[in-house]
Amino acid sequence: MAVPEEVDVVGFGALMMRISGERGEYALPMPRKKRTRRLTVYLFESTVTEVEQALLSEKTKNATRVSLSQETGFEGCFVYQNFDAKAPDWIDFVGPLLDQSVEPIRNQNSAGALILKFEERVFGFTFGFGRSFLDLSKVEPRFGLRVALNMVDPKQLKSLSSRTFDSVMLSTDMQSSKVTAVNTFEPDEYRDIVRAISGDVNGGGPVARVSGTESLVFTTAIEPAQLDKLCERFLMEFRSDEYTKHFPWVDKLTIVSEKDKITALDGLLVKELNCGVQDTHLAAPEIIDWTSVSHFEIEGAGRYHFDDLDLDEYCENLRAKKVFKIETLKRRKVSICYSRTGEVEPKWKLYDCLVSEQRMEGILYALISGRWFEINESLVKEVDAYISTIPEVETVFRSGPKSELEEDFNQRVTDESEGYFLNLDRITIRPTGASSPIEMCDLLGKGKEMVHVKRKSRSATLSHLFAQGSVSLEAFLGDGDYRENMKERIIERYGCEATEHLDLIPDKGEKFSMSGYKVWYVIVADSSKTGTDWLPFFSKLNLKMHAERIRRTQATVQIKRVSTVDPIVVAS
Repeated sequence: MAVPEEVDVVGFGALMMRISGERGEYALPMPRKKRTRRLTVYLFESTVTEVEQALLSEKTKNATRVSLSQETGFEGCFVYQNFDAKAPDWIDFVGPLLDQSVEPIRNQNSAGALILKFEERVFGFTFGFGRSFLDLSKVEPRFGLRVALNMVDPKQLKSLSSRTFDSVMLSTDMQSSKVTAVNTFEPDEYRDIVRAISGDVNGGGPVARVSGTESLVFTTAIEPAQLDKLCERFLMEFRSDEYTKHFPWVDKLTIVSEKDKITALDGLLVKELNCGVQDTHLAAPEIIDWTSVSHFEIEGAGRYHFDDLDLDEYCENLRAKKVFKIETLKRRKVSICYSRTGEVEPKWKLYDCLVSEQRMEGILYALISGRWFEINESLVKEVDAYISTIPEVETVFRSGPKSELEEDFNQRVTDESEGYFLNLDRITIRPTGASSPIEMCDLLGKGKEMVHVKRKSRSATLSHLFAQGSVSLEAFLGDGDYRENMKERIIERYGCEATEHLDLIPDKGEKFSMSGYKVWYVIVADSSKTGTDWLPFFSKLNLKMHAERIRRTQATVQIKRVSTVDPIVVAS
């Protein structure tokens, strides 16, 4: 007999099998496929041992509660509520455009939550707006993400959501038009904080596709009476660290969600601010157009105009010399005054602009864009080990006053070097294909030193400085037009006085090696800490990334901190 063929037979209203045999062709009904459902589940912390602890009493007081059938053997309850039908907001917008009234349009919402207890752990399955019934402050913050990472096939991903730390937190949502491997999304293993992942399940089974964040969203054809089997599977996957084989970078940076831990870290932050130490600074929590900014205003300092977000300057100009409180930091606003209009716009909370690193119980945490992040100790050790391989610049630079600007520092060092350094500060060239011009360096030494200078304050991060060193070096190496244009600009500024320095820049078509070239990062900053401990962790992380890029060109990289108080003499 021939292989059965699927066919839609007119009159049957269902999918049929057409079968050919000795007696001719005939049709039989196809077996019905099981209906699949898309479900959402939360796991509560181990401190939640009873069903009632998982629910918010103020949200469920008007809801209907139903006990579970004894035949299921499940312990738990179902809570649901129907909300009054309401006209959608958009009808008021569309109505004036119509030449006649429309029949009443109503939206009706509902909410349901199925609470199940399994192996002394409590699960919450939500339907509609049922999430509002749950006490989300008690759920496991990474339950869905861990389960999804363990269950998903790393070659069958659909989407990846992450936050990337640079000088600010950047959110990225990447989705593929078809399932694909994790490498397609090009995650940054050092700076990406994974928030959510979605993909097809590895090895098949009752669950087809999963999406994990705080909750787990999954597609399944399982019968309701088998939910205990799913809870067992999810609990096993949550406790497993198998995901580290395919996603080893996921745990390097994680968001802190536990309220008690956040409160303790906030306490350390406030204590540090009130002691006046220098390990916390201010930074805009999002990318802004600096060309449109006239100044900043920070609540608590009156109408004082801040050219930059500077924590020291803010503390000096506080009208009321009171101790900091976390409530005050979260209440006070940081505003931008726009240069074109003069309009002052409240932009962020002061707390959201604080960048701080705190150690608690031997673990390093960072406050960025209003969120605390836990930094894996193995990552800290890896970064510190690499930074220890970057030698210190032996050349000494005489320190200047604290009020000295970067451009003044560069010119003074140039003058005191007796011709060894050439000041290239503010000479910018746009590399081929780039969207903006960049400096080659601030100072160019006769020994092929490309010196990049930054005054570090509690208003600035160093990521831009480190990026400038690697990006400009790569343009120098690979873009002949960039080198040619740079030489022309140097001749315009210095003429024949720069002959020795011009010889260090190869001609447009010349082949050359970067061996012998040196990238120096010179940072003007005061600190009582030794070695490179004065660098914040994320600055070290950025330095590591860009130092690796520099070394791949065969150039070397070195770093130097110049104090504003110790008298030292320039020597080439």
